Amino acid sequence: MRACRWTTFVALAAMLTLALSATGCGSSDSGSASEDGVAVVTLDWESPVDLDLEIWDVEGTQQMGAAWQQGDDITTGGEGTETFEFISFEEGDFSGDYSTGEYTVFVYVADAMGYTEEAEFEVNVTDAGGAVTTFTETVSADVPNNLWRGFKIDAATGDILEEFNEYVGDQLEQ
Repeated sequence: MRACRWTTFVALAAMLTLALSATGCGSSDSGSASEDGVAVVTLDWESPVDLDLEIWDVEGTQQMGAAWQQGDDITTGGEGTETFEFISFEEGDFSGDYSTGEYTVFVYVADAMGYTEEAEFEVNVTDAGGAVTTFTETVSADVPNNLWRGFKIDAATGDILEEFNEYVGDQLEQ
Protein backbone atom coordinates (compact mmCIF):
# COMPACT_ATOMS: atom_id res chain seq x y z
CA MET A 1 0.00 0.00 0.00
CA ARG A 2 2.88 2.40 0.79
CA ALA A 3 4.39 1.97 -2.67
CA CYS A 4 1.05 2.83 -4.24
CA ARG A 5 0.75 6.07 -2.22
CA TRP A 6 4.33 7.03 -3.06
CA THR A 7 3.74 6.39 -6.78
CA THR A 8 0.55 8.46 -6.66
CA PHE A 9 2.40 11.31 -4.90
CA VAL A 10 5.23 11.28 -7.46
CA ALA A 11 2.74 11.23 -10.35
CA LEU A 12 0.78 14.17 -8.88
CA ALA A 13 3.99 16.15 -8.29
CA ALA A 14 5.07 15.54 -11.88
CA MET A 15 1.70 16.68 -13.24
CA LEU A 16 1.79 19.83 -11.09
CA THR A 17 5.31 20.64 -12.29
CA LEU A 18 4.24 20.25 -15.91
CA ALA A 19 1.15 22.40 -15.37
CA LEU A 20 3.17 25.18 -13.71
CA SER A 21 5.85 25.18 -16.39
CA ALA A 22 3.22 25.27 -19.15
CA THR A 23 1.66 28.42 -17.66
CA GLY A 24 4.97 30.06 -16.81
CA CYS A 25 4.25 29.96 -13.07
CA GLY A 26 6.94 28.75 -10.76
CA SER A 27 9.78 29.46 -13.19
CA SER A 28 12.60 31.89 -12.61
CA ASP A 29 13.23 34.84 -14.91
CA SER A 30 15.31 33.28 -17.63
CA GLY A 31 15.55 36.37 -19.83
CA SER A 32 16.16 35.47 -23.44
CA ALA A 33 18.06 32.25 -22.84
CA SER A 34 17.35 29.58 -25.38
CA GLU A 35 16.12 26.27 -24.11
CA ASP A 36 19.44 24.54 -24.76
CA GLY A 37 21.46 26.62 -22.29
CA VAL A 38 23.02 29.10 -24.70
CA ALA A 39 24.34 32.44 -23.42
CA VAL A 40 22.40 35.39 -24.87
CA VAL A 41 22.99 39.17 -24.86
CA THR A 42 20.04 41.47 -25.56
CA LEU A 43 20.10 45.23 -26.19
CA ASP A 44 16.90 47.26 -25.57
CA TRP A 45 16.29 51.00 -26.05
CA GLU A 46 13.42 53.45 -26.53
CA SER A 47 15.10 56.56 -28.00
CA PRO A 48 14.72 57.51 -31.69
CA VAL A 49 18.19 56.28 -32.67
CA ASP A 50 19.78 53.27 -34.38
CA LEU A 51 21.90 51.36 -31.85
CA ASP A 52 23.91 48.25 -32.65
CA LEU A 53 24.85 45.38 -30.37
CA GLU A 54 28.37 44.33 -31.39
CA ILE A 55 30.56 41.40 -30.40
CA TRP A 56 34.33 42.00 -30.54
CA ASP A 57 37.42 39.90 -29.90
CA VAL A 58 38.51 39.53 -26.28
CA GLU A 59 41.02 42.39 -26.60
CA GLY A 60 38.26 44.66 -27.92
CA THR A 61 40.22 45.59 -31.04
CA GLN A 62 38.34 43.81 -33.86
CA GLN A 63 34.62 43.33 -34.43
CA MET A 64 33.76 39.63 -34.66
CA GLY A 65 29.97 39.65 -34.83
CA ALA A 66 26.77 41.62 -34.41
CA ALA A 67 23.12 41.07 -33.62
CA TRP A 68 22.08 41.99 -37.16
CA GLN A 69 23.71 38.76 -38.38
CA GLN A 70 21.14 36.77 -36.46
CA GLY A 71 18.18 38.67 -37.87
CA ASP A 72 17.86 41.57 -35.42
CA ASP A 73 18.76 44.99 -36.80
CA ILE A 74 16.53 47.88 -35.81
CA THR A 75 17.39 50.77 -38.13
CA THR A 76 14.16 52.76 -38.04
CA GLY A 77 15.17 55.11 -35.25
CA GLY A 78 12.68 54.05 -32.63
CA GLU A 79 12.59 51.69 -29.73
CA GLY A 80 14.22 48.41 -30.46
CA THR A 81 15.65 45.12 -29.34
CA GLU A 82 18.68 43.37 -30.76
CA THR A 83 19.79 39.92 -29.61
CA PHE A 84 22.99 37.91 -30.03
CA GLU A 85 23.13 34.20 -29.15
CA PHE A 86 26.56 32.68 -28.58
CA ILE A 87 26.12 29.87 -31.10
CA SER A 88 27.79 28.66 -34.27
CA PHE A 89 26.30 30.06 -37.48
CA GLU A 90 27.26 30.37 -41.13
CA GLU A 91 25.85 33.60 -42.47
CA GLY A 92 27.45 36.86 -43.59
CA ASP A 93 30.86 38.38 -43.03
CA PHE A 94 31.20 37.29 -39.41
CA SER A 95 30.30 33.59 -39.73
CA GLY A 96 31.86 31.33 -37.16
CA ASP A 97 31.58 29.42 -33.93
CA TYR A 98 30.73 31.80 -31.11
CA SER A 99 29.74 29.05 -28.66
CA THR A 100 33.11 29.07 -26.91
CA GLY A 101 35.79 31.62 -26.17
CA GLU A 102 35.84 35.08 -24.65
CA TYR A 103 34.44 38.20 -26.31
CA THR A 104 33.89 41.87 -25.53
CA VAL A 105 30.39 43.34 -25.86
CA PHE A 106 29.89 46.86 -27.26
CA VAL A 107 26.92 49.15 -27.97
CA TYR A 108 27.38 51.54 -30.90
CA VAL A 109 25.37 54.52 -32.10
CA ALA A 110 25.05 53.51 -35.76
CA ASP A 111 22.86 56.50 -36.60
CA ALA A 112 21.68 59.23 -34.21
CA MET A 113 19.06 60.24 -36.80
CA GLY A 114 19.23 63.86 -35.69
CA TYR A 115 18.59 63.00 -32.04
CA THR A 116 20.82 65.21 -29.88
CA GLU A 117 20.03 63.86 -26.42
CA GLU A 118 21.66 60.92 -24.69
CA ALA A 119 19.97 57.62 -25.45
CA GLU A 120 19.46 55.26 -22.53
CA PHE A 121 19.81 51.55 -23.21
CA GLU A 122 19.73 48.29 -21.31
CA VAL A 123 21.90 45.25 -21.97
CA ASN A 124 20.66 41.98 -20.48
CA VAL A 125 23.05 39.04 -20.29
CA THR A 126 21.35 35.70 -19.81
CA ASP A 127 23.89 33.08 -18.84
CA ALA A 128 23.66 29.43 -19.86
CA GLY A 129 21.82 28.64 -16.63
CA GLY A 130 19.19 31.34 -17.15
CA ALA A 131 20.40 33.96 -14.64
CA VAL A 132 20.18 37.55 -15.93
CA THR A 133 22.65 40.41 -15.38
CA THR A 134 21.54 43.88 -16.47
CA PHE A 135 23.57 46.95 -17.45
CA THR A 136 21.78 50.30 -17.90
CA GLU A 137 23.80 53.06 -19.59
CA THR A 138 23.55 55.95 -22.04
CA VAL A 139 25.22 56.76 -25.36
CA SER A 140 25.11 59.79 -27.64
CA ALA A 141 26.19 60.76 -31.15
CA ASP A 142 29.15 62.67 -29.69
CA VAL A 143 32.57 61.00 -29.74
CA PRO A 144 33.66 59.30 -27.51
CA ASN A 145 30.17 58.59 -26.10
CA ASN A 146 29.00 56.90 -29.31
CA LEU A 147 30.69 53.58 -28.51
CA TRP A 148 30.30 51.87 -25.13
CA ARG A 149 32.65 49.04 -24.23
CA GLY A 150 30.65 47.10 -21.71
CA PHE A 151 32.20 43.85 -20.55
CA LYS A 152 34.12 40.70 -21.35
CA ILE A 153 31.98 37.55 -21.52
CA ASP A 154 32.65 33.81 -21.54
CA ALA A 155 30.56 32.57 -24.47
CA ALA A 156 30.12 29.03 -23.17
CA THR A 157 28.76 30.03 -19.76
CA GLY A 158 27.61 33.63 -20.19
CA ASP A 159 29.69 34.64 -17.16
CA ILE A 160 30.82 38.28 -17.04
CA LEU A 161 34.60 38.04 -16.74
CA GLU A 162 35.40 41.74 -16.54
CA GLU A 163 33.37 44.95 -16.56
CA PHE A 164 34.77 47.90 -18.54
CA ASN A 165 31.79 50.28 -18.62
CA GLU A 166 33.65 52.92 -20.62
CA TYR A 167 33.18 55.07 -23.71
CA VAL A 168 35.83 54.58 -26.38
CA GLY A 169 34.53 56.57 -29.35
CA ASP A 170 35.25 55.43 -32.87
CA GLN A 171 38.91 54.68 -32.11
CA LEU A 172 39.79 52.03 -29.55
CA GLU A 173 42.89 52.34 -27.45
CA GLN A 174 45.47 49.87 -28.71
